[in-house]
Amino acid sequence: MTEATTPTDDEVVQLRAALASRPIIDLAKGVVMAARRCDERAAFGELARVSMSSNIKVALLAEVLLERVAQSPPPADWSHERLPPAARAAVDRWLRRLPVP
Repeated sequence: MTEATTPTDDEVVQLRAALASRPIIDLAKGVVMAARRCDERAAFGELARVSMSSNIKVALLAEVLLERVAQSPPPADWSHERLPPAARAAVDRWLRRLPVP
C-alpha cells in the first residue's frame, strides 16, 4: 500500500481551476464536434492542438469560442481579442463550419 499524501495549496488551487473550467471546455468540445462533425476525442485534440500552437490555455480558447458563438457577428474589436491571430483564425474557422438551422 502507498501512503496517502495531502495535496499542497497550489495543487488545490489548480484542481479547483480545472473543475471550474471543465463545463466550459465540454461545451467548446461540442461546438468543435458540430463544426468538424467529429467525435469528442478529436474535438478535444483540435482544441489542445490550437492551444499548444498558440501558447494559450485550453480553457481560455474554450471561453472565447463560446463567447463568439453567443455573439454573431463578431464585435468590432475582435482583432484585439485575448487570443493570438492563429487561435482567432481557428475560432473563426470553427464558427464558419457550424451548421446553421
